[in-house]
Amino acid sequence: MSKGTLSFMFFSMAIVLVLAIIVLNVADYSLYSYKKKCIASAIDFAVSAAVQENNTELSRQGYAEGVDESTGKISTDNIVIDTEKASAAFFSTLESNAGIRKDQVIPKMMIIIINPTDTDMNYIITNDSKNISGSVTDPASIETVINTNSLAFWDAADPDSETIYVNGNPKTTEFEKKPCYMVFIKNYEIDGLFKKRTATFIAFKGSHIERKDSGIDD
Repeated sequence: MSKGTLSFMFFSMAIVLVLAIIVLNVADYSLYSYKKKCIASAIDFAVSAAVQENNTELSRQGYAEGVDESTGKISTDNIVIDTEKASAAFFSTLESNAGIRKDQVIPKMMIIIINPTDTDMNYIITNDSKNISGSVTDPASIETVINTNSLAFWDAADPDSETIYVNGNPKTTEFEKKPCYMVFIKNYEIDGLFKKRTATFIAFKGSHIERKDSGIDD
């Protein structure tokens, strides 16, 4: 076999090897992307389930008020999210839809619960080992509160530290004066075909309150 033929064979094999690596890398990343999308959807479902878990005893005043007399709009003041029930709803829904158990994700997450009162918005920022609470008067301040207090949850020197932007664009969904449940999951590992990659997820929902006429028509 001539030297030229051998060179051509090695060159051809190298091309095939490179193409195979490219195809496998694409397949690996495609699987990661698919799993990431599924997890993101599952987190959205879980947050939607959690935010509807109200503490009926603490929310009696809010249920009774019904409408904001100054605006004529439905009032969500003094409706309080039940932290334990919301947590149970979130993690059970997440496991049902994505197969992710609480113990697998809780060390990597931060949970934010917002409960509006007549004048303020009370917040709780928590995970499995930390708990921070306080209040603000302006919904737009919640973003700053979260980013400031997140330093207690994430390493401030971490080059992958995250900042939440919610109020930057008036056309995007912003914090409003209503019960809200939010999760921030940082650097969750997702398996591809050959290697693991990390992804960060942020999801929040405001509670959807319906007021129905309880009167009986004659």
